Amino acid sequence: RFLPCKHPNLNPPLFLALGLPLTFLDAGPAWLVWSLVSLACGVLALWRLWEAKRLPVQAPFAAVLFMAGFFAYFPTLASYLGGQVTLLLLLPLVNAWLALRSGRNWAGGGWLGLAAGLKPFFTLFIVGLAILRKGHAVAGFLLTLAGVAWAGGLVAGWYSYVDYYQALKAVSWQANITNASLSGLMAVAASHWPDSWPGDMLLAAAVLTQWGSLAVLSLLVWRLRQVRQRGWARQADTLFVLTLPAMLMLSPLGWLYYFPLLLVMALVIWEYRRSSRRWIYRSLLALALAVSSIPVTVISTDVWQNQYASAGVFGAEIYGCALLGCFLLAVRVTSGRQED
Repeated sequence: RFLPCKHPNLNPPLFLALGLPLTFLDAGPAWLVWSLVSLACGVLALWRLWEAKRLPVQAPFAAVLFMAGFFAYFPTLASYLGGQVTLLLLLPLVNAWLALRSGRNWAGGGWLGLAAGLKPFFTLFIVGLAILRKGHAVAGFLLTLAGVAWAGGLVAGWYSYVDYYQALKAVSWQANITNASLSGLMAVAASHWPDSWPGDMLLAAAVLTQWGSLAVLSLLVWRLRQVRQRGWARQADTLFVLTLPAMLMLSPLGWLYYFPLLLVMALVIWEYRRSSRRWIYRSLLALALAVSSIPVTVISTDVWQNQYASAGVFGAEIYGCALLGCFLLAVRVTSGRQED
């Protein structure tokens, strides 16, 4: 049974293969199973962090409160209620971080390859792995990605990759209230450019997006090159703290409900070791997370009187600025001299 949808499916064939068993259920039970699996992956990812002593709290009761706060975070709640894949992605992401921190490059690359099979913007990690000269991690990434691509094609059909490519080419809704990427921020600005003002804003938005993306990539490469000779943990922390916000900024669709994936980035920034500046970075991090948790999507546009300051524009601006702030904060933190 097919249900009407507003947009085409933008998930790769692997996602379709994983969801195939749910097609034997009615919509209600299928939704329940999907929700429980997503919740279990999120809880397991947080438990893995607690077990590895990477959470800011270690007492069991405090850890439970931390987990409750994570699931109450508006982007996490939006992802869960919307049936998104974010919590499923969080588990391989956490496993990859912990593996690379301990020098298990094959495993770390493999987990990232699995995540890339579900969401292509994770392929940005292979750039960082190559810069850090982690050959085994790159090999694990590529082999796992090839394996899941083969599995997806085997189940969904090889022509599904052509359909997927065509669906990606058809994306035209970057100017959305919850798209925090660079292209989304520029598209929103272009769509609300008054006709009475001179200039081709669409062209300007495209140019600014390209230059902004180049700047983000340059900062990413620059910082990663600086930690080539450092220990495993320092390299992994730098890789994740920079790549996670960068991949959402560079993606055409960096939706708000992907923000829970920034958890690893937040943990790295929170544990910044220079005590004289730690409170500053923690305060800025808390501010960015608080701003990203504002539920603009539920605010009526009638609240905003100015036609060029609608809820859609305001939402894209605050979410985009929060993501940009996280990336710049990550760039600043990785410049400090920390112990490995």
